[in-house]
Amino acid sequence: IGPIYAQTDMFTDRVATPASISEISEGFVFGAGDYTLDLTDLDLSSITAADAPITIPISGGAGQIDIIMPTGLAMTADLNLVAGSIVVADSDEQLSSGGLGNFYNAYQSPAVTAGAAPSLHLEINMAAGEIRFTEGD
Repeated sequence: IGPIYAQTDMFTDRVATPASISEISEGFVFGAGDYTLDLTDLDLSSITAADAPITIPISGGAGQIDIIMPTGLAMTADLNLVAGSIVVADSDEQLSSGGLGNFYNAYQSPAVTAGAAPSLHLEINMAAGEIRFTEGD
């Protein structure tokens, strides 16, 4: 069995707090519920320029995904959401207005927007709900 974070949780609320790249490399899958991916303790020191960005797939049915990243993390994301909204907390930015449709959006953390090369890349596919990005320590 791979890392616990790569296991499927079909109908539950969950908080994942990975500390190493090996814990998240297989990605995350959930059916319904609230899912928090807290990256604030993730050790990125092993990522070389040749490895970057590390891609993390995330798939969900319905619910809310909260991505908490450390301040200054250089991260991008491709977001595919059929119904719902994509929100960047602590800013006026909202990547989708919500509602129905096949929303495809891209996200860049403030560090990438400022010119940093991304260390992580998330590929998020979700049927319905909300995807929220928050910077915090």
